[in-house]
Parts: sequence; structure tokens; C-alpha cells
Amino acid sequence: LRGHEEIEFTWAFKPQAERQYAFKVPCLVTALDDGGGDGHEVVKQVASISGVGSKGTLTAEPSNLDFGSVLVGDEKTLPLSILNSSAVDLYYSLSFNQLEGDSAIDEHK
Repeated sequence: LRGHEEIEFTWAFKPQAERQYAFKVPCLVTALDDGGGDGHEVVKQVASISGVGSKGTLTAEPSNLDFGSVLVGDEKTLPLSILNSSAVDLYYSLSFNQLEGDSAIDEHK
């Protein structure tokens, strides 16, 4: 590095369990000669690394949407809220299945 320059490293954290993690990582910074020699030791430093493995929790409210009777050709809307009650970001997909044997389906066969 030249004077007043810095370098940034990217570290990854992939917890395998729901718990707190703490690591001490010894780092040795060594200066090299311009001529490609062995260099000499400059700094020994310990980096403290920590993170929390957390499981996500999603809930939907209400758990059942009942539209009741709706006039053919009309539209009725109901709200559905999805709550992430965990401390981590969660990605989700929302899909539905039409129940077989439903009376509204059977009447129109």
C-alpha cells in the first residue's frame, strides 16, 4: 500500500446453528521490500469477529381469508399481513392451491 491508502477485505459469515459466535483471528502484517525480498514483520494484531446465527419466523394474519358471498362479476378484497418477527431479513414466496372438492368448483362442472 502506498502512503494514506487502505485496503478492504470482505469476510463471509455462514452460521450452521442458532447461537452466538465469537472468534479471535490472529493477523500478521508484513512489509515487503520493493525488490521482492522476504520483508520484515511490522504488526501483529488480533481481529475480533462475532455474529449471531438466527432462525427466521414468518406469520400470516389472518390465517384464513373468508370472502363470504360475492356477486358474480364483483370483486372483494381482504388484507393479508405477513410479519417477520425475527431479527434477520427473510426472503419469501407466496403461493396458493385451490382445494379440490370445493363446493364452488363442483357446482360449475
